Amino acid sequence: MTSNKNKTIRAAAAVFLTGSLLFSVSCSKNQQAEDGYLLADPDGSDYSYSYPEEWNILRSDSMFAVESPDKKANISSSSYELPLDKYDLSVYAESEDPYSDLLDDYINLEETGYIAQLRANFGDNIIFSEENIVDISVDEGKRSGKKLIYHMKVGDDEFYFETALILLPVDRNSCYLYDLTYTALGEEAYETHKAVFEKAVESFTFKELF
Repeated sequence: MTSNKNKTIRAAAAVFLTGSLLFSVSCSKNQQAEDGYLLADPDGSDYSYSYPEEWNILRSDSMFAVESPDKKANISSSSYELPLDKYDLSVYAESEDPYSDLLDDYINLEETGYIAQLRANFGDNIIFSEENIVDISVDEGKRSGKKLIYHMKVGDDEFYFETALILLPVDRNSCYLYDLTYTALGEEAYETHKAVFEKAVESFTFKELF
């Protein structure tokens, strides 16, 4: 039973990132950080963040995923280009933080937004509330982002999630979206390992290139 649940939690997190089950063990290029933390440094990516050295690496290539020692929680990250041609950028011209507003739209658009895509995959099992979409500051305050907090039922199991989304502009026509997701099996595991995700978000930084 425990083995099946462990497989389920990995599968649930993988679906959010890739749409298919892609988690696999891979060679690590992690580096020592500080105070018992290691630095996640995905191949070919321009960001890094910290995670506890006792957490196990599930994947370490263009994506990165680590799992708690009790196998009840994991943190995974990915990045992908977000074309801007489907957005009316003039709408954001007067905004104090146009990329924060763009991220709001990316999350909330009725048919194509992040939440809509999750609901398309998992139906009413996904439980959101507006107060659980909060502003976050990342990369030492230089980048704004949003964090979504939600949970869902999968059979008899309940999974708890936090997803941090960060936008990095490339040019007038595109930007990159960075996705850092925490998944926990059950409320107890969620509370137990929550501080690890908070540390990951707090330590998230882009490389000197940016």
